[in-house]
Amino acid sequence: MSGKHLSKRANWQAGARVTGDKGEKAFLKKLRKALPEQYEIRSQPVLEVIKNKKILLDGVVTNTETGKSVFIECKTGTQGGNAHERAYKFASPKLKRAVRKKYNTSDEPFFLVFAGRTFIGEPFYVYRTNKKTRKKSRTLVDPKKYQAEMKVLLERKNYAIMKPRYENIAEVAKKIMERI
Repeated sequence: MSGKHLSKRANWQAGARVTGDKGEKAFLKKLRKALPEQYEIRSQPVLEVIKNKKILLDGVVTNTETGKSVFIECKTGTQGGNAHERAYKFASPKLKRAVRKKYNTSDEPFFLVFAGRTFIGEPFYVYRTNKKTRKKSRTLVDPKKYQAEMKVLLERKNYAIMKPRYENIAEVAKKIMERI
């Protein structure tokens, strides 16, 4: 696709970024309230584990008594999509080894959080209009499909799927505390 065509394409990423930012901030705010005071939370830590390659994460939780940390990556989905697939890079053994070598973390240095109706609740349809052809399409989004995929690809990894209104935040906070 040429630059001219790219510049005219609908910028769905801007909307996704707004949704993502809101989800990250909401999760960290709820988590702060659920953790005892010896746990410090910082937002948007930057990791440099591969030469000249920086990773911006959504948060880091540090146990000030043990000095151990876990890095948080939140994915908020409201329209289906592939946010969960972009999180799978944090399951990479090589990336995890590099982070453990440079930072004081648990064996699993990342904790992945998935929130929004894409990941929990009842199936729903997303309606889209092709800007070029004006043709309308309907796509079924089934949270159980996402959950089943994550259960396989993130087996024995640190992750949680948030219930609506963060009803399970105490359970997630406990999982984080157990690791650090």
